[in-house]
Amino acid sequence: MLRQAIALPFDTDRPTSMNVPLICFEGPIGAGKTTLATLLGTYTRYDVVLEKFNENDYLADFYADRLRWALPMQLWFLAERHRQFAELGQRLATPIVADYSPLKNEVFASLVLSGRDLRLFSNISVSLARTARVPTTLVYLDAPDNVLLDRIARRSRPYEEHIDANYLQAIRQSYKQQLVLGSGIRVVRFDTSQLDLGSEAEMNAFFQSVLRAEQAELDP
Repeated sequence: MLRQAIALPFDTDRPTSMNVPLICFEGPIGAGKTTLATLLGTYTRYDVVLEKFNENDYLADFYADRLRWALPMQLWFLAERHRQFAELGQRLATPIVADYSPLKNEVFASLVLSGRDLRLFSNISVSLARTARVPTTLVYLDAPDNVLLDRIARRSRPYEEHIDANYLQAIRQSYKQQLVLGSGIRVVRFDTSQLDLGSEAEMNAFFQSVLRAEQAELDP
């Protein structure tokens, strides 16, 4: 399951400890990021950091009027994600699993912002990235559209009810574009439609695959 290490938009020149894991999960909506990050944290006994997306009080406004509220909605996420990752910069000796990474800022901003709003967001994001802890491994999760849409429907979040296959594909394309920037991060990919959360053997195999990726040498 391990793919080659590829480049990501993180500032890897600032002080960090690449020997202490910061394993971050990414992927389309419904891929299982929060569930699997939490389970991996329990398995490894690493600290777990979860995105506080439900606290974004611009979300309802954004889905009612995307053009008007896209920028403040994304800036809220940027500020909160930066706060969490800046705090991790003070915990370089602590192994951590997170259900997102700073990469998520650019992925979703590129979907909902354009023109001067996107330029403003990107300028702020680049400046803030200099103080955030650098992930050591990124776990990219995905599944077929029908699986993702079924999961999204079953969790019944009002602001996700308009998500369709076209939007999921746009998210994948944005990740594809962002995953060719930067340097020095391991990336491992999984299809979560093939993962049985109730199977101890399958889950242990998943955990061990992630940990092997974390320990692997980066490609030159």
